[in-house]
Amino acid sequence: MRSMRCSPSRCPPMSPPVPARALEKTVLILAPHPDDEVLAAGGAIQQHLAQGDTVHVALITSGDGQRLGVLSQRKFLDLGERRFAESLGALNFLGLKSHHVYRLGYPDRGLAKLWTDHWDSSHPFRSRYTKLDRVPYANALSPGAPYCGQSLVQDFEKLFQTLRPDRIYLPHPNDLHSDHWATHAFALYALEQLRESTHVSQQPDDENLFAYLIHYNYWPLPGGKNLHRALTPPRSMKTLDTAWLTADLKRVEVERKYRAIQFYKTQMKLIDDHLVNFARRNELFGRVPTLHLAHDSTQPLVYSEVPPHSVWSRLRQYNEIREIGWHGGDKRLVCEVQFFNTLRSQSEVRLHIKPIRKKLQNVLVSLRKGRLYLNGQLTDDRFCFTGYARSLTLQVPLEILGNARKILLGIEIHRSKKLVGRSAYRLIVLE
Repeated sequence: MRSMRCSPSRCPPMSPPVPARALEKTVLILAPHPDDEVLAAGGAIQQHLAQGDTVHVALITSGDGQRLGVLSQRKFLDLGERRFAESLGALNFLGLKSHHVYRLGYPDRGLAKLWTDHWDSSHPFRSRYTKLDRVPYANALSPGAPYCGQSLVQDFEKLFQTLRPDRIYLPHPNDLHSDHWATHAFALYALEQLRESTHVSQQPDDENLFAYLIHYNYWPLPGGKNLHRALTPPRSMKTLDTAWLTADLKRVEVERKYRAIQFYKTQMKLIDDHLVNFARRNELFGRVPTLHLAHDSTQPLVYSEVPPHSVWSRLRQYNEIREIGWHGGDKRLVCEVQFFNTLRSQSEVRLHIKPIRKKLQNVLVSLRKGRLYLNGQLTDDRFCFTGYARSLTLQVPLEILGNARKILLGIEIHRSKKLVGRSAYRLIVLE
């Protein structure tokens, strides 16, 4: 697999950032929390509206868990109402009508749990903040929907089918915030499920999915108001295969984006330097390619993960995964993982696989204490693994995946019930 990279100071322009077209297009921005839509694409929103495009924003959570200190259930719900209202105000200031903003209302800081542990309605997730296990907002897309992965997938499919967007802005899969990478995974899963259906029109391809980054250690630096500075990718992400594109903004667009950020008063009280730091003279978007893997491939697709490069990330031992390779052969999916440090005996490796098939939705292969488990049950001899001090190879028979042609795959490392490493979820096409 050939990596598509650019120097942090030489990202190619989108040329122009939002190309002029003869026909109006539909744009959808997926925001895990109220404020992400403007931080990531406040300039793009202005440019799309200026040329007559229709822009929609979907707020996946209402941000009802982002608060320091202990609050009552009612106050967390009130926080969700305030943050949703702040998004409406900011987007209206940029020219977007309120009826183009969709509220999904899923649990703040809980989307990753919906993806990995709470997939169906028989086992819904309960928010530690609102104490609820279903969408509590009457103006949500699906009020009362249980907090589970299937509900969120259905809401995404509903949005994609109804709006039929030509372009989607969504979080980058390597964003360190769990709600962000999970939003990317859910969106990709829903899109692929729709593509597999012969009754649904064509959905946006890789070229029209633009990934944005918000949470990545201390990036971007320096903090605070930097309207004249350019936004460039983190240096430690250069090893990834993301093709970064920069969208230049006019001075008036930067100023207007900066003023729109001021509407998020609840967040400005907590992280104002981080928020206003995204009002710069450009916006940054990445194209994350689909990985194609032949069944009989002996040359692995290699995907390098992000090394811990700050003092804080080293202290918390975040992301012990160095590199992942996949290859096929003998009707198996072979996953090779390399680590920065020696894998400890008390560590648990979890391989999460989401086959793109309507009736087969979750496969979890876990290795703990020298034994392999499939969805919590000891596996048979069709599975195998080999391990060394800093590497591990897992082999999964394709029949377990329903012989699916497409899968979403990611790896987590847990120790003492704590997440100490994870890979981004990537879409793999088995050819």
